[in-house]
Amino acid sequence: MLETLYSPTVLIRGKSVELGNQQERLAFLGGLLEGEGTITIQRSNVRKNGKHNLLPVVQIANSNEILIEFVAELLSELSVGPYVYWRKRGEYARSATVHVGGYRRCGSLLALVMPYLVSKKPQAQIVLALCQRRVNLARNTPYSADDLAAVDQIRGLNTKPTTRMRESSEAICSAPNVVG
Repeated sequence: MLETLYSPTVLIRGKSVELGNQQERLAFLGGLLEGEGTITIQRSNVRKNGKHNLLPVVQIANSNEILIEFVAELLSELSVGPYVYWRKRGEYARSATVHVGGYRRCGSLLALVMPYLVSKKPQAQIVLALCQRRVNLARNTPYSADDLAAVDQIRGLNTKPTTRMRESSEAICSAPNVVG
C-alpha cells in the first residue's frame, strides 16, 4: 500500500535514496526515533489501590503531515497499530504525535528497530526488557523490583544533564587558554 500512496525518497549526503525495502524503512524509522522520538515508560497517577500502572511508550512528534502519515502507515504495515494525535497550539503550525503504547506493540516495534538505534539504544533495551517480562502476565500482576527500577533508569537516561553541562562549561571557561 505504501508504494501506491508514496514513493518515499530521502536525501542522504546529497543523494536521493528511495526507501524500497523493509530494512531501509526500518533504518529510516530508527533514525526518525533518534531525532524526533521518545522511548519511555509512563507511570500513571495513583490508582484506588494505591499503586501505579506502568505503560511503555514510543512516540514520534513532527509537524510534517506527509511524514506523519508515512510513519503511521509504516507502523500499521508492521502490525504495530499506532495512534496519531494532532494538535494546534495558538499561532503555531499543527503538530502530530504518532503514539505506540503497550507491552505487545512497543515490544514488537523496538525489536524491529533496535539494530538501527544508537543514542536511544539504552532506553530501547530497558523498555524492551520490561515488555518481554510483562507481555504474557495477567493484567494486575504486581510489578517486580526490576520493573520499578526500569522506570528510574529511563528517567535518568531521558533527563537532560543540566548540572553536568554547567560543570563542564565552567571547566572549559577556567581552562588556561580561554580568554574571558
